[in-house]
Amino acid sequence: MFKSSKWAVVLGALVAAAMLLPACGPKPPEVEDEWGVAVIKPGEKVRIGAAMALSGDLAVLGEDIKYGMDLILEDIPEIKGFPVEIVYEDDMCTGEGGTAVGNKFAADPTILAVAGHM
Repeated sequence: MFKSSKWAVVLGALVAAAMLLPACGPKPPEVEDEWGVAVIKPGEKVRIGAAMALSGDLAVLGEDIKYGMDLILEDIPEIKGFPVEIVYEDDMCTGEGGTAVGNKFAADPTILAVAGHM
């Protein structure tokens, strides 16, 4: 019994040392390019763009996706204390609609991520 508890202590010490070792490494480099990191100020929302067909023949599919995203938003309403807002846009499930929505999201600096195009 004594031998197994001795090995348990040794193993525990090795695991603890392995967990602490990364803290001794170099500091990660600072992000230098302006597109490398998103900065959200206190009181602002995390805005996520969502492109899907909300009109036309495939609107029923887009509405299902929208409903699913609304359910996720009910379950996870914030990220690290910032409220999440989903910005829905109708891409009509066409190339032209997708391009227009993509350009709209790309031009909006408050959109941090995009989900979709169907």
